[in-house]
Amino acid sequence: MNAKFDITLVEALEAIEDYPYLRECFSDYLKWLFDECDENRRKYDAVYVKIASSISSLNGLENIFREFGNILGMNESDFCKAFRFDVDRNKLEILKIGDLLAEPWSALALHNHGFDSIKKVSSKKSKMCDFIAIYGSTKFAIEIKNLRSGDFENYYRWLTDTAHNKQEVFLSSYFANSQGQLHRREEESLQFRMTNLLKDETRRQKISEQLENAKKKYSCQATMLIGFLDLIMILGEFPEMVFDNLENIRNQFPVSDYLACCFHETLFCIPQLS
Repeated sequence: MNAKFDITLVEALEAIEDYPYLRECFSDYLKWLFDECDENRRKYDAVYVKIASSISSLNGLENIFREFGNILGMNESDFCKAFRFDVDRNKLEILKIGDLLAEPWSALALHNHGFDSIKKVSSKKSKMCDFIAIYGSTKFAIEIKNLRSGDFENYYRWLTDTAHNKQEVFLSSYFANSQGQLHRREEESLQFRMTNLLKDETRRQKISEQLENAKKKYSCQATMLIGFLDLIMILGEFPEMVFDNLENIRNQFPVSDYLACCFHETLFCIPQLS
């Protein structure tokens, strides 16, 4: 493989051949990527970049997908279909696949936080939430929203270009605010993205309707909205800052019994779950 991470479709398919979850989720996707998309779209595609730049470490990615599947009680085929890896594609959105992973990452975070019996609600039921899960003796209806902001694509392109050119990456210099504190920049991102979702009354009503419908149908005792955030590097090291922001946002926009955010496998929730 050369410095520009150029690989052929055959090489990409061979790279995932021994990984059941990756093969099921991405074989047809890669064929679509090579057949339907131009070189520039492919160069920045999240799946292509991961495979082309990390062939020797795909086992770790497979293990994460297997953990997703185990938590949700899904085999490779069911997992692929449940999260629409087989059909949800967009030539204009290089990060679409990353968006599809917001729900599995949130399921992992719920599991790590102590939730059991996490079940995916069928995507065909559009007026329902995403998950049903149990914490202690309480059954939750849970909706996941990916809070990826518009500036993430520019960051992702920058990050990919630095990898292609073998440049050192300094995240603090890219994201730092005027005080030069990355965790403050991330706090601003949390506030902006969560508020931007909930300030829209139509969105709030839709989320509330989905949660209440699922609460009634599945006999749940509580509802939870989880905002999945990418680009969060160190804010998780300041839990009180996260909880304070969630509390303020929940008071301003009451949409569910519990409000949470997920930084990959870590969940922060208000009110806090003991």
